[in-house]
This record gives sequence, C-alpha cells and structure tokens, in this order.
Amino acid sequence: MRSGRKSSTFVWCLALLSVLPLLGYSIAANGPTYQEYAHLSSGFLSSKTGCFHYFNVNPPLSQFLASLPAVLFGANSFAAPEKMVDMRIEQDAAERFIYANPDTHRALLVCGRLLCCSVTLLLFVLALRSLFDEKEPFRGPLSFVLCAAQPMIFGFLTIISPDMLGAAAGLCFIAALRKCLKNPSLRGAALSGLFLGLALLSKFTFVVFYPLYPFLWLLCRFRRWSDPKTLGRELFFLLTIFCVSAAVINIGYRFEGTGAELGQYRFRSELLSGYNDFHDIPRSGANRFHAAVLSCVPMPFPANFILGIDTQRLDFERGMSSYLRGRWSDHGWWYYYLYALLIKTPPGTILLFLLAIFCAIFPKGYNDNWREEMIVLLPGVVLVVFVSSQTGFSIHSRYIIPALPFFLVWISKVFRAFTPEIKARSPLTSRRVRCLAVVFLVWSVASALWVYPHCLAYFNELAAIIPTPEDKNYPEPQQRPTAVWQKTRALLDAGPLNGPRHLIDSNIDWGQDLFGLERWCKNHPEVKDIKTALYEGYPIEMTAIPSAGPPRGDTIQPGWYALSVNWLYGDEKHRRFLKYRPAAVIGYTIYVYHIPPQ
Repeated sequence: MRSGRKSSTFVWCLALLSVLPLLGYSIAANGPTYQEYAHLSSGFLSSKTGCFHYFNVNPPLSQFLASLPAVLFGANSFAAPEKMVDMRIEQDAAERFIYANPDTHRALLVCGRLLCCSVTLLLFVLALRSLFDEKEPFRGPLSFVLCAAQPMIFGFLTIISPDMLGAAAGLCFIAALRKCLKNPSLRGAALSGLFLGLALLSKFTFVVFYPLYPFLWLLCRFRRWSDPKTLGRELFFLLTIFCVSAAVINIGYRFEGTGAELGQYRFRSELLSGYNDFHDIPRSGANRFHAAVLSCVPMPFPANFILGIDTQRLDFERGMSSYLRGRWSDHGWWYYYLYALLIKTPPGTILLFLLAIFCAIFPKGYNDNWREEMIVLLPGVVLVVFVSSQTGFSIHSRYIIPALPFFLVWISKVFRAFTPEIKARSPLTSRRVRCLAVVFLVWSVASALWVYPHCLAYFNELAAIIPTPEDKNYPEPQQRPTAVWQKTRALLDAGPLNGPRHLIDSNIDWGQDLFGLERWCKNHPEVKDIKTALYEGYPIEMTAIPSAGPPRGDTIQPGWYALSVNWLYGDEKHRRFLKYRPAAVIGYTIYVYHIPPQ
C-alpha cells in the first residue's frame, strides 16, 4: 500500500509539474476574453456594495475569486452603472473598471486568472484523488493528464470563467457523494453539501443536481429503506446535503434577500412570470405564484440567486442569433453541443472513449458495480441532456464543459489495463489495451500542444473534412502555400483554420488574441494604421494597436486590415476578404491582410 501511495504521489507531482508551467504562460500571454473584466469588475462592485445584481446571470464565486486581488491590492473604485430593466450592465462595469485602473488592470486580470485557476486545480486534484483508491495509483494522475489534454478544458481553465470552476466543484460533489453512499455519515453528507453549494455558486446549470442526488441515493441504497429507523437516518442525510448547500449559497451571496416570500419577486421569464409570450410580460415583471398558496412561502435562497436563474431562463426563451455550419438561425439546435464535441475534442480522446466502451462490454475487470458506474456517468449524461434541451440559442459550446470531467473519469477505466490484476486476468487483451491507451493519450496530448497556447481556438481534423452547406460561398484564397514546410503547417493547422466554417463566437474567437495583435503591430512598425473589425470586450484605444476604425464602403480599399474570424465567416460584408491570402494569422482568430494599391 505504501509503495502504491508513493508511486501515486510521484506521478501526481510529475503530472502537475508538466501542466503548471503551460498554464502559467497561457494565463499571462492571452488577452482578455469577452466576459473576463465583467466578472472582475462585478465581483469588485459586489465586494464594495454587498449587492449582486451587476452580473446576476452568473453566480458570484468566479467573480469573487477574480476580483479578490483587485480588492486586496486596492484597485481604484468607480461609479457603479445603474441597474435598469431589460439591460445587462456587466460590460459597462467592465469598461469603467478598465478606465479607472489604466496602469494596473492588466496585472489584476492575470492575478485574478491565477487565483481562479489555482482554486479550480485544487478542486480537481481533490476530486480525482478521492475517486480512485490505492489499488489504482496511476489512474488519478492519468485522468488529470487526460483532462488537461482537452483544449476546451485547458483553454477555459486559463481564463476567468465559471465553467471550469463549476466543473471542478461538481466533480468534487460526486466524489464526496460516492463516498457517502458507501458509508453514510453526517460528515460525508455535510461535505457533499459543501461541494454542491460551491458548484451552484459557480454555475446555475448544477441546479439539476438537486433532483439528481436523491435519485442516486435511492438507486444505491433503496434496499436499506425497509427499516423505518434506517429510512429516517437516510432522509436526514439527504436533508443535510440540501441544507448545507443552501447555507453555502447564502454565505456566498451574503444572505442578500434570503427569506423573501415567493410572491414578492418580479420575474421576466415566461416560466416564472406565467405569461405565454415574453413580449406580453410587463416591463416591471410578473409572478405566476402571486395569487397562489405558495406566494407566502419564504425562499431559502438569496434574491439574486433566484433572479439570476430567471434572467438566464429569459435569455433562452427570447432566443439569440445562432451560427452552425455556416448558417444563421434565430434559435438553437438540440444537437449543437454534441456536434461541437465531435469537432472540438481531440481524436485521441474520441478513440479512448470508444476503447472504454469496448472495455466496459467485453473484457472483465474494467467495470465497477453498475451502481458506482452510474454515480460517475449519470451526472454527465444529465448535464448534457439538460444543456441540449435549452434550444433558445446555441452560441457557446463551453456550456457543455461541466459534463466533460464525468465522461473523462469514466473513460479512464482503460488505464486499469496497467494494474496487476488485469494483467494477470487477460495478458494478451490487457497488453493491446495498454498499447492503444498510450497511443491515444499521446495523440490527445500532442493535439493540445500543437495549438498551445491558443487552446480556445482548437478544432480537430474532422473540422477540415466534414463539409458544410456554405462551403461553396467561401471564396478560395488567391495564393496557396507552395513550400513543403508551409504545406506541412497548413495540414497540421487544418482543424483550427477550418473551424469557423462550423462554429464561431467563443468556440474560436472570444477576444483572446487582441494582445497578440498588439504585439504583432509593435513588431511591424511599418503598419501606421490598420482597419479593424475585432471581437473583444476590451477598448481597443487602451492598446498600442494603431486602429483606423472598422472597414467602410462596399469595396476593399488598399491598406492594412485586422479581421476576426467571427466577422470573416459570420458577416457577408467581410467574407469577401477570404479571397485574399492573409499576411499573418494571429492565434487562428485574427487575420491580418495587406491590400496593396492596384
């Protein structure tokens, strides 16, 4: 046992030492994505005012962590934007924070990223060490490497975002619940409630875990419910999980509005207002429970926790323009996230998933009992189904991130082929599984390293192969690579370069390469002014980019241009630039063109 524990510790240290420097450079090098300063500034305002309405569509944990360095280092205060009905104010707050702290806001962003990343990593390591016992000393570290080899996970781990923080807390909750189901105790139930509360303080999506965890409890322990004493004890543990999670949520919101009666709320969504069309809802809001018996029931959750869920629901009900495979729609698609996983997951990981299915069906020894398998796999399935059911808009594949760790942990069963028990049970099969697992894992790591540090823009090779309905409308560049090294690089870059044919927005360009363009402009002093059409939540006048404003007119004039792939592929007016070969491509997301005089 001690030998296994030492080996596990050594492999864990090796895995962390391999990943941490890569994380650190990516955190420092990438520019601000669209919502990062919104999280930072909203958390800063909440810490000063005790109000949580500035960015209530997201819970406050990521905002708190992101803004903590700004609070501790004494960032300059600024006037909070006024909250108005039907208006989001987080981007206004972000701009005010940037202008109030012109010399320090970039450093504060990096510090906020570091803190969010550190807490997320800590939660991930705690969860993986808890899920795997000493009989499988290498499975935890290998699962960690497999998670880090997912560019979607790695990319969002290096920015301020609630997705990865929620994913780590959700995995911790399932790990704690799994232990509690094996040996129920008050301590285990309280620990499960703590992590469930942290997950809900990170991401509203985890509200589906409230009906899920009693179902998992019933699934694993229903045989013990025949005895009234045992039943009472089991129900007490279930109630403890709920109460502790509610207490954690209330602490996170400083008990803001906790205990308000349900009838006092003014909702804007159809679901909670009682209206069949959100256009008919009064500007001040409505409440479907106003005249019901439940109207007098005090709510155990903070006001902005409930109103934040209402705001997020409203966004899905009224829909947004959504892009998929070159075409726009006024609504989303139920298969959007599955399609995104198909083209944004490294092929090695997809093959590992198929290998895990094979190991689950045919060879013996790779599966736990079916109940423990369900504890790990079912949360991921529920999250995928829940997210896919919200078809008001389909813009951000990041919404699927909270489900990914559960599938990756389940996939890691293939690493059981390295254990002595499996080797002795079926030597030939385990040898083949080991070889395939190593090849597929190395392939996944290589895929992530090739696009590093531009992980947010990753697409796999399928993005270059799968045709889209709009391919015929994308003009071919006038020049193609001719040198061998250019052709080789174009082949290796085929996934990210073809990605915007399938998905745009945060799936590839969320503004993370803005500072990369700034560095490019500094290295090319011949560029005196450059017309820009970028996708950023950061004022371009705060950079050293000699921007001459957006392109204008119906014809392309001579000069320099810097265009986001979101506009190149998503806007008919800018698509005409695709017929030119770019002078440079910044991180797969910003195309720099030089149009010489005719």
